[in-house]
Amino acid sequence: TTASPMMSAGQFSCTVTNVAGYALWRCGDLTTQFWSPVTNAIVTTNGSLITLTDPAATTDRSFYSVVK
Repeated sequence: TTASPMMSAGQFSCTVTNVAGYALWRCGDLTTQFWSPVTNAIVTTNGSLITLTDPAATTDRSFYSVVK
């Protein structure tokens, strides 16, 4: 389950409830359907919760997906 999406101070983050190999992906334009992994994502674990953060989120429109 993905929860708590947040944009703050130029960073996007969301939380997932499981600890098994998740990655954050970003797409700037859904019409191209070109998704790329956020290679510099910050991963923070707190028990069974994982927070994935894009430290360089653009101020332009971006879409995010969590991939297992």
